Amino acid sequence: MAKTTEKMVRPHASAAGLIDFFFERFDTAHASDSELQYLADFTGTITDMADSLSALTAGIGMLVSGDRGRECKHLRTEALQGNDEPSLLFHIAAEIELIARIAEVAADSNCYLQQRFTDRLKVERSRRDLSDEYSSQAVNHG
Repeated sequence: MAKTTEKMVRPHASAAGLIDFFFERFDTAHASDSELQYLADFTGTITDMADSLSALTAGIGMLVSGDRGRECKHLRTEALQGNDEPSLLFHIAAEIELIARIAEVAADSNCYLQQRFTDRLKVERSRRDLSDEYSSQAVNHG
């Protein structure tokens, strides 16, 4: 997620917009490993959210299909009236946007964490190489 506050002039009034707002202000460079890991672990949560939304959307599709396919109007459930459909679709779109934002935060956090671990490993290897070099020089001069 790009760390630009310019696009956040007026955050989108949604759960996804709230996540954007806070993650834009979250200092990943100074976050602890456990804080980054906590955010990275939301990968499992988004999978569950996506599966749940998929099942819900399929159920709604079956309901609408069944209603529109019935020839006898008195057997229709008419669960979705004319004005209900757009608001339902906007709600589903907002849920998908939320899932995408959580996925983005989790992926970014995981990336920062992996980079941090890689940097630490490089430093440790460099220290080990210097220590080995110093030990071999001491043996050769001793």
